[in-house]
Amino acid sequence: MRRSGSPLVTFLFLLASAALLSGCGSGEIRRIFPPQASIQQLDVESDGSWTLQVRIQNFSTVGMRFDRVQATLRLGDVEAGRIDIAPEMGIGRFAADVVEARLVPSQAASDRVVAALTSRGSVRYRLEGRIATGEPDRRDFPFEFDSLLNPVPGLEGTLR
Repeated sequence: MRRSGSPLVTFLFLLASAALLSGCGSGEIRRIFPPQASIQQLDVESDGSWTLQVRIQNFSTVGMRFDRVQATLRLGDVEAGRIDIAPEMGIGRFAADVVEARLVPSQAASDRVVAALTSRGSVRYRLEGRIATGEPDRRDFPFEFDSLLNPVPGLEGTLR
């Protein structure tokens, strides 16, 4: 029996075959993780209302479209009000984006923010609600986020 080709040709053939087979995998694994929302900035307007910069964080391995964020904002044990925004925007994988919301706060919450701004102290907040996505899956994710807001030096009426 006659053998065709050299060991080098056989090795290269096996190497090319292995490379081709390795490309037949299923590709990137799609993992959907619950998103998060937080307050990036709070600006007190001249009429007493607040403009909030709400940061939406996508922790998933795929880009997602965020259709709605509904949440209750609390400052300490005081309810400030409800946020209901429909950003209808896409956020890439492992990325975040900011959307603006307006809020007319309760008097007690307004007093807390004024006290924090006056004393240059922080105010603890809690954002709790749900985030609705439209792509790649239509889902509702409950979330809660606790943090602090601090006055921004040089920006009157602004907390971050």
